Amino acid sequence: IYRMHGNLLSAKLTDVLHFEGDEQVLVAYEANEPPTFAIGAMVWRETEPGEWWTQMGYVISAFRGRGVYTQMWDELLGIAQQDGTVRSIVGGTAVENKRMQALMERLGRKPTSVIYKFDL
Repeated sequence: IYRMHGNLLSAKLTDVLHFEGDEQVLVAYEANEPPTFAIGAMVWRETEPGEWWTQMGYVISAFRGRGVYTQMWDELLGIAQQDGTVRSIVGGTAVENKRMQALMERLGRKPTSVIYKFDL
């Protein structure tokens, strides 16, 4: 797993990704040397002092169920602990995504809110 930083310019898979704003990205690669194929990504940012928001976590369907998301989550926890100022990491998933909800709970995450949407 490689840590890349959050306006995507152009990049080879091993380059640092640069985004406008303060997003940061973890990218998981297939286990080849050198890594050639990205199989998952997790994007996060600080929303307020001491709180990070995971905007997106995604693993290509062919690689799901192999622990890729868990490895990215563990890496993110390590980064947060090393930072020393992070008190919580918040994120969500779709109501119908029961598989992801179960994984989040296995990883020790707790449901804290429900978000409502109104389509126009």
